[in-house]
Amino acid sequence: MKRGEVYWADLPLGYGRRPVVILTRGAVAEVRTRVSVAPVTRRTRRIRSEVPVGRAEGLGRGSVVNVDNVLTVPKELLEPDPIGRLGEATTRRLDAALRWALDIRH
Repeated sequence: MKRGEVYWADLPLGYGRRPVVILTRGAVAEVRTRVSVAPVTRRTRRIRSEVPVGRAEGLGRGSVVNVDNVLTVPKELLEPDPIGRLGEATTRRLDAALRWALDIRH
């Protein structure tokens, strides 16, 4: 399990079954029982805390990664195999969206 991989997950709190992007760094994700994820949704608001994704990332249709709703969940809620992975450019956009959503300045 690595940061930037996309998995199907059965999320709590009314999110239901949906794709998620792993946010936890790979060195830790392998040994932890829980990982931080950002849900993927088709509902877009066109704001800086959303990152567009689609077929190139293993998804069937255009969607967004929503980093305003980061969750830390047990790994058993995720299917065993990733369906895709973010490329370098999309990972950079994800990092920028996280910094914006969490008000991290550098």
